[in-house]
Amino acid sequence: MDAYKDLLKKYLEGTCTDQEKALLDDWYRSLEAGLPPADSETEQAALIRQKWQALVQENELLADFPSPAPLRPWWYRSPTRWAAAAVVLLGVGMGWFWLRSPSAFSTLPVALQPWLPSTDSLREETNATNDNAQIVLSDGSTVTLAPRSHIRYADSFGQTERKVYLTGEAFFEVTKNPDKPFFVYANDVVTKVLGTSFRVNAREKGGKVVVTVKTGKVTVFSNELLTNNLRNQDPETTGVVLTPNQQVVYLSQEKRLIKSLIDKPDILIPEERLRMFTFENAPISELFEAIEIAYGVDIVYDEELMKNCSITTSLDGESLHNILEILSKLMNASYKTIDAQIVFQGQGC
Repeated sequence: MDAYKDLLKKYLEGTCTDQEKALLDDWYRSLEAGLPPADSETEQAALIRQKWQALVQENELLADFPSPAPLRPWWYRSPTRWAAAAVVLLGVGMGWFWLRSPSAFSTLPVALQPWLPSTDSLREETNATNDNAQIVLSDGSTVTLAPRSHIRYADSFGQTERKVYLTGEAFFEVTKNPDKPFFVYANDVVTKVLGTSFRVNAREKGGKVVVTVKTGKVTVFSNELLTNNLRNQDPETTGVVLTPNQQVVYLSQEKRLIKSLIDKPDILIPEERLRMFTFENAPISELFEAIEIAYGVDIVYDEELMKNCSITTSLDGESLHNILEILSKLMNASYKTIDAQIVFQGQGC
């Protein structure tokens, strides 16, 4: 059975060989022979609803999704029959199957996409140029779509949430609306915001996804990680919270979310205030506090051990990396970034 799950997944990804397709043909004929007979579309619809209720009992994640709408005998449609077969085959695994990224559903009939809007109700924008393209959504949010990328979204968002489906890379500037959170679906990763600006890079199909925050705060979680913890009712508790100058990388093969600082953190305060951060023989604690304010980072160090350390310097005109390198040499210390925090270690002064 597991072997056929793998084959169905490969078929939906378009990577099946002719020999593997032949195996699926043989299996599908045997599966079809075991389906209960249905003399009418009404009866078939009832069977679909019955199957759905059974799946909900086994996988509580599906309880929040509407029951699939019936189709005309869908198992006879060759372009979608493997998707239909997957409904029967995967059973309790439906949570994993349906919680994959929207790009994996292009081969699925709409009735088997319980939480996605009908394809007919989505606008699709593709950037086939070599330059960024800006798209303005109905709520006033803007999407800067990178070359060779595309998004899908509703012309008018729903009453409770705003959803965009991304393939490729884009920078989002989201209009604030506390009553209607904004979601970006990219591969297996979901980014949730209320109003902020951030970048999502999901160019590698089935590979890593990188989310970087410029302003505000976002929550990032993985649908695949969520399905591995089926009793968890709040998907955000499986993810991470990001603030400016932070990023998260989702490694799909390892199924991990790794939080870190971006390579070149931006200064988050006005230049006038930055120039005020000039220190002359000042305690190191004051400098660390200024760095935290200027770059929005957390610095962890042994206050007792370093209480006698003092320094003369300025934050103006230096990158965060250069400042940290200078400090580590002056204090004969070292530092590392752990979970987006800067951790200093040393013997003191």
